[in-house]
Formats: sequence, structure tokens, C-alpha cells
Amino acid sequence: MDDLQALIHENQRLKQQLADYRYLFNTCESAIIIIDSDGTYLDYNQAYYSLMGYTKKSQLEKFHPARVSPPIQPDGQDSFDKANQMIAIAFETGEHSFEWMHQRTDGHDFLSRVTLTRIEFNGQKALRAVIKDITETRKLERLVKEKTQELALKNEKLEQLSYTDPLTGLYNRRKLDSIIENVWDFSSRTQSSIGLLFLDIDNFKAYNDNYGHGEGDEVLQKLAQRIQETVKRKTDYVARYGGEEFVIVLAPTNVEFVEQMAEEVLQAVRDLQIPHEFSAAADHVTVSIGCAVTHPGKPERTPEEWIESADDMLYEAKENGKDRFAVRLLE
Repeated sequence: MDDLQALIHENQRLKQQLADYRYLFNTCESAIIIIDSDGTYLDYNQAYYSLMGYTKKSQLEKFHPARVSPPIQPDGQDSFDKANQMIAIAFETGEHSFEWMHQRTDGHDFLSRVTLTRIEFNGQKALRAVIKDITETRKLERLVKEKTQELALKNEKLEQLSYTDPLTGLYNRRKLDSIIENVWDFSSRTQSSIGLLFLDIDNFKAYNDNYGHGEGDEVLQKLAQRIQETVKRKTDYVARYGGEEFVIVLAPTNVEFVEQMAEEVLQAVRDLQIPHEFSAAADHVTVSIGCAVTHPGKPERTPEEWIESADDMLYEAKENGKDRFAVRLLE
């Protein structure tokens, strides 16, 4: 009698456990299905058939997962073939997660994350599949990616604006300071000579006073473009120093190349033939150039001395009649 009572009690306990399981299974927010080794549905909860757009569980009886999917998955695989592959992997490894394109009853496709876990179900080996619609997640990821790229582009543009002269598009004074520092350090390590050219438009104040500042800005833009076109090496730099002054940094170089570059720039500016009736040098716009060549590897040399020497040579070129260059070698 006691054994019978114990058996009845155990049966009631198991029924309660089953009822609790069914309640949790059916009220779980995650879509869950149980399938056998052939992929046939053994069980599924309310969240699953609601997710798929079905109104009755009977509509899913003896279904294979591929039947609620488009014929072909995004990777080009046949849905039936891929489903069977995923099932086989899960049975072998115990658990397997992957992305899967499902299709609702209204024909709408949606991307999901499926996690298959090997379990025992009603005395047989089966798989529990937890399915999560990740359509919105992917949309958010794409949006985040787009916004990240957009932000990166804006930051790049801001950075570019921070070291670019807005009128000419050349490097500005701030960037030039950084260039000189880097070129000096690199040339000190490589034991190479470097050149600095200071360019100043001759009688530019008279040009602005008589032709107007708008015309003066156009002159600055034209000269900036022509100078940049003349300085062709990737290791050389052109910057606007301020006002009507430009700077060229040549690295590595020697006196002969500096003189050649100075003469080429002078001629390039002359060739523009921009009228300047108020210049003391010519009837067109010209520049004067001060050049300094130094060897940063020598301990007695400094960037300040190099810059000052180029500025002194610019003054000398101006004093000697403009539209010319002067050079100093700091040995």
C-alpha cells in the first residue's frame, strides 16, 4: 500500500514538473523548438509560431526547419542542405550557433541567430533550438557602422582643416612647425642635409592696395598651385607661412638641388605673367627666395639657426633687386 502511495505521489510530482515545464516553455519570450535528428519538429512554444506568423500549432506538424526558410540562404547554400549540416554538427558537438534566414507566413524574410543544443526529449536524442530575430540588431549595427564611418570622415576633415591653409589649400604654419621638427629629427638620424626656402611675393602690399584684396587672394591661390606643381618630390613640403610668404622644405637635398629648385620656382611664377604695374621688380608678379642648407647631424646646428638663415637670405634677395634667390650653406 505504501509503495502504491509513493508511486502515485511520484506520478503527481512528475505531472507537476511537466506542467511547470510546459508553462515555462510556452511563456518564454525566446522562440524555441525541439527537433529530432531528421530535423522534424517535436515541439515548439508559443513564441516560435508567433514569430513565424502561424496561428495554430497544427500548422507546423512534421515540419522541417527549411520549410520556414527561403529556398537559398544568404551564403548561397540550399536551405535544406544547410539545415541538415547544422543539425549534424550540433548532434556531434553538443551545441552549435549560426545565423539563419527565416521566412514568415507572409513571405517576409528575417535574419535570426539560432543556437542548437543537444538534449534528451521523451527518451530520445533531440536538439533544442533557441531562435532570436536579429534583424533590428543588424540594422543597428549597420547604422552604428555608417555613423562611425561618417564620424571618422568628419574627424579626418577637421584634422585636415587644422593643418591646412583655407585660402590656398597648402599646409599652414602650425603644420609647418611639425614638418620642420620631424624632418630635422629624421635627417639627424640619417645624416642627410636639408634645405629651407622662404618665398615672398615682391611688392605685394602695393598689389593689394591697387588691385584690391580679392585680386590679391587670387594671386596667392595661383602661386600656391604653381609652387606645389613645381615641387614634385614626395619627401618635400610646401606651406603658406603667412601673408604673402610661402615655405618649401627639401629633404634630403644639397646646395645644387636647392639652387635648381629656387630657379624653377622663380621661373614658374614669372610664367604666370600676372600683371603688376606697381612692382619695383617687373611688370608682373614675382617672388624673392631665401634659401638655407644645413646638416642637422652636426651638434652645433639648430632648427632656429636654419630658419633664421633662410630669412636672412630672403632679405638679401630683396635688397639685391627682388625676383631672385640667395642661398647660405651652414657647414
